[in-house]
Amino acid sequence: MLSCGSDRGSGDADDELRHVAHIVRQTLGFYREDAPSTAVALAQMVEDVAELYRRKFEGRKLKFFANVPADLQAFAVAGELRQVIANLLANAIAAAPAGSEVKVSGRATDTACELIVSDGGEGVPAL
Repeated sequence: MLSCGSDRGSGDADDELRHVAHIVRQTLGFYREDAPSTAVALAQMVEDVAELYRRKFEGRKLKFFANVPADLQAFAVAGELRQVIANLLANAIAAAPAGSEVKVSGRATDTACELIVSDGGEGVPAL
């Protein structure tokens, strides 16, 4: 589970700067073009992207839970996969009722792996 609490006081400017630098490094990872496909640890990537959205989770009083096996990997372009996960989390944050939960789970299938994002929102209306 991503901890959404924050005990940062005004005297913690160095901690805040380190946090901002970490976010910048992660964000720059979104924009690496022509990167080769590599083995990507999905649990770590989900946690890293969720950390980028920590303040949005806090602002909506959402609890974030991730249940992705530590050894679950995908062969993909890391920046592109990170962007997909970011889009899914952003959509979940927007759709989730305030005070509810956003969950990400992962599993391996016979031929692939799956990440499932759930948010408790109303969903997409049927046509």
